[in-house]
Amino acid sequence: MDVLLTDDDPQILEGVRRVFERRGHAVATAATAKDALRALERRSFDLLVLDWNLPDQEGVEVVEKLRASGRMVPVLMLTARTEQDDLVRALDAGADDFLPKQSARPDVLLARAEALVRRALYPPPPRRIVAGDILVDEGAKAAIVGGEPLDLAPSELRVLALLAASCGKVLSRAELTAGCWGDGADVTDNALESLIKRLRKKLGPAGDRLQAVRLRGYVLLER
Repeated sequence: MDVLLTDDDPQILEGVRRVFERRGHAVATAATAKDALRALERRSFDLLVLDWNLPDQEGVEVVEKLRASGRMVPVLMLTARTEQDDLVRALDAGADDFLPKQSARPDVLLARAEALVRRALYPPPPRRIVAGDILVDEGAKAAIVGGEPLDLAPSELRVLALLAASCGKVLSRAELTAGCWGDGADVTDNALESLIKRLRKKLGPAGDRLQAVRLRGYVLLER
């Protein structure tokens, strides 16, 4: 992999750089958001490992700028932040994964990073999922209910796609969490419940079809 690491702490940059280089990956570094964006304009990378608290701009704002410009380089946020709201905000901005620094063992970091790059190189074909009056178009990253487009965050769209593709089948919290935030993501039940509540509200009258099944998970009922 060709990796760009961004962090304003020289010790962290050096430590993470060594982790990737020992695995045989090429690494470039940046200490600010401005330097990272400049590097991404000059050349392509397979992966961006990005800190949240940069001296000139928040890392999540860097992600928003990248996605707004159409750059789809996989982004792994490696940050000291651990709040679930931060995780959701980062993923909704377009980050692909979120790993707290305190739990970022070298083997975990490498596994998550390499998995992101594999998914980017060999993505599954986008689906057009119809479940009654609900349509989810993964290619267009859009959802429509009863002919009306929905304004969904990326995480909400992923959960709706999972439920619509398995319409009538109960999906466990673990299945929804992995599908939304990735395998191994450390996400509380409260974060998932909050997302489901937002999604149910945005679905309007069709929100009644989205049901919690006690001790099992969630289901999108047949029409």
